[in-house]
Amino acid sequence: MLGYHCGLRLGEAYGLVWDDVDLIWGSIYLRRQVQWDSQNHVYVIVPPKYDSNRRIKMDNIIWEFLKREKERQDRGRCEASDKYMHL
Repeated sequence: MLGYHCGLRLGEAYGLVWDDVDLIWGSIYLRRQVQWDSQNHVYVIVPPKYDSNRRIKMDNIIWEFLKREKERQDRGRCEASDKYMHL
């Protein structure tokens, strides 16, 4: 959905965390992406392609979807607080 509605590359979508999502103003801030390091056989977090940190305005569909998803995750965190692990 992020690729279709916001034009994000796969690695950019994988690099997102909730701190990058502004649910009040409807924006996504791209600050990092995930890439495969074939030499070391691991995924690494790197700056976006061409160091293009940028802000993307969400359309209403993805904005509402992300609001619902954040609420769902917050409820789950409360319900399983003793088992919840934040990395």
